[in-house]
Amino acid sequence: MSIFLLSINSLKWHYRQVSTGNNSKLFDFIVSFLSPLIFGKILIMYFGTNYSNYPGDGYGYGLLAAVLFTLLMAGRFLWKYRNYQDR
Repeated sequence: MSIFLLSINSLKWHYRQVSTGNNSKLFDFIVSFLSPLIFGKILIMYFGTNYSNYPGDGYGYGLLAAVLFTLLMAGRFLWKYRNYQDR
């Protein structure tokens, strides 16, 4: 339990250190890019594997929803940073 609390405190400290400078934009950029896409990829792998193993059990609907979710999140990311200019 103490290791978990220690890691949370170190993440809070790291976020404070990163957010004080120009790196906060880069940190937000990376988090908003990786979080939805990694989660979407996990969903695609789960539903894709189960769909290939059990083709008639409805995992195809989950696979379709996971692909749409991933594409929508990638589109949201691109729309969010469409006017971003690096200084």
